[in-house]
Amino acid sequence: MDALDPIITLKVKNTAGGTDNIHVHQGVLCQSSSFFQNAMKKEWAGSKDKPHVINLPEDCTETVKIYIEWLYSNEIPAKLYMTHKANKSNGEQEAREAEKNFIVLTKAYIFGEKIIDSVFTKEVSEKMQEILATSMGWPTAECVKMIYEWTPSNSPLRRLLTSNLEDTLWEDELNSGILDFLDTYPQQALVDALKAIVGTRPPP
Repeated sequence: MDALDPIITLKVKNTAGGTDNIHVHQGVLCQSSSFFQNAMKKEWAGSKDKPHVINLPEDCTETVKIYIEWLYSNEIPAKLYMTHKANKSNGEQEAREAEKNFIVLTKAYIFGEKIIDSVFTKEVSEKMQEILATSMGWPTAECVKMIYEWTPSNSPLRRLLTSNLEDTLWEDELNSGILDFLDTYPQQALVDALKAIVGTRPPP
């Protein structure tokens, strides 16, 4: 990182409905995002009144901060919960926390696709896989709806979700209620999961 590198201000929305300013070195911001690389080209930035300010009115502070922290530290912040090793009461609480983490990472992944940073989305996806492998239950309807609303049909995030459903769709004592849970999922998510199951199921 160059100490003389210009500071870029990202204007993002906060939970109160206002705007927060997030500051980042230009070289850091542009290291792997095609969107930010293009936004800082002279022909684009030079045409603005404030060339070192980028407005992101649809993106929240928490999500963008995760991305900026990753740029500087190369780490995705997310606590993993080994719920299958915990007792039932602790496991249920930790599963709820894991679901919150998964939603946060889902928003981060969607932001990564928006700014065209495949390095970031790959690392977020790996963290999401870890959470799915170590947490109890399935992604919430809120999370699945978000994925299907904000990602294209060929998104790797959809494939990750479909693969998880394919591997975990059965009902027993531990998975009781899964059928009712699936009623809350978007139809296309269930169609994709069914296609994956049919595609891997051995013939009778």
